[in-house]
Amino acid sequence: MNKKNKDEIIALFLRMWVAGMVCLFVAWSPIGGGENESENFLFQMIFFLALALFITNMIIVNPVIRGMFKTTLDSKAYFAESVWVRSIRHLMHFGKMLVITIGIWCIYIIIDSLLGLIGITDPYGRPVLMLEPISFGVIYGLLYFSWTKIETVVIGYIKKRRMSS
Repeated sequence: MNKKNKDEIIALFLRMWVAGMVCLFVAWSPIGGGENESENFLFQMIFFLALALFITNMIIVNPVIRGMFKTTLDSKAYFAESVWVRSIRHLMHFGKMLVITIGIWCIYIIIDSLLGLIGITDPYGRPVLMLEPISFGVIYGLLYFSWTKIETVVIGYIKKRRMSS
């Protein structure tokens, strides 16, 4: 395993750990959940989780990864871009965090539905796998890695088409 792949794996584990931390501090607090009786509870929690993931990625995770590891987050290329391009990239990153958070919630629903179909529930009929930091971080890591790989393939394809025409 070369240095770049090793650094990518370490960076992914860092992202997963921070995502679990964000889940703990946001989803298990009044910030993310508010009143459980609220009809907007789920939308509020998903939005604030995505927003918190976006902010921690922009302020903490990405700068640490750029400074410590040799990954696809190349700091020279990042700072060579104009402010406008970086702003668009940040908006797209917030959209990515929103889609990933919705995906995580859908995965929880699917897992709980499958467990309910085979009769695995708690004594009150509630789901067994609820939102908690470790599974949130693992699912986040899987979805983030998948999204990044798909994004890399699509961008590579677009660049190749642009070069050939």
